[in-house]
Amino acid sequence: MIAKRFLVSVVACLVTAPAIAHDWRVQSFGSDPNNVVMPAVLDAFRFYAEPASVWYLEQLNGALVPYNKFMIFHGELSRATYAAFEYTFMQNGRNRTRIYYAMSGPNDPRTGLAGAPPHLSSYVVEDATRVYSFASSADRTTLMATQLEDEPSSAIHARDAEFKALRTIERDIQRHTVTRGGTLHAFISQPMCDSCEHVMHRFSDIYGVDINVNHLEGNMSESYYRFRGVVQGFLNTLLVRVRGAARPAPGTGQGPGPGPTPPPPAGMCARIFAE
Repeated sequence: MIAKRFLVSVVACLVTAPAIAHDWRVQSFGSDPNNVVMPAVLDAFRFYAEPASVWYLEQLNGALVPYNKFMIFHGELSRATYAAFEYTFMQNGRNRTRIYYAMSGPNDPRTGLAGAPPHLSSYVVEDATRVYSFASSADRTTLMATQLEDEPSSAIHARDAEFKALRTIERDIQRHTVTRGGTLHAFISQPMCDSCEHVMHRFSDIYGVDINVNHLEGNMSESYYRFRGVVQGFLNTLLVRVRGAARPAPGTGQGPGPGPTPPPPAGMCARIFAE
């Protein structure tokens, strides 16, 4: 995600939307003492990070990797925005809810490893209420990412977590898996950029959805530091499993110590989340 900037162009006029006002609310949480946002964004992180770790370990097939190479994969997960979009809708006379989890960046995080692994999506566990979010060029959609000032194209925002979640909900509306006119509670690990906010307004207008956005404040906030601490704790646990020889403590002048215990078979690594 990037800081908010002015839109290069307004694209709302491309498709005429009904002139109906729907509820729209955005709340920012600097500390989140009542855990309004934190549990949801941690669920989103776990939804992606756990299968991504198994996916990565299986590519290693028991080998260890240098610290610098592991940091390629580390950076993909640590820099990402994570979102949980809870969409509640009426179907057959009953209220139902589906949660759309999204992670920003490429669908298959970069690893720096050789080979062509299976897609990460094949490792993600979905069910009737927990949904993997993605945006496809084959989508029949009215929701388009927007180019912001000083950006070469809008393609960068096609990988935003919020954009992926909205396109997935839209796909489900078109397939009649869910109905339009519902209520969306969005929980996001960082503030939205202008492109994501614009797409969210369009989604609300076109599909008659009331939206309540809840996000952690930026890098300097207490809530974001808490979230980052959990992310780093998880990735440090994975690092111990995959790195080479241990590096000496700074200033000791000693050579590398013994390396860590090699990672166990991938089947034993299904849950390595550091609480």
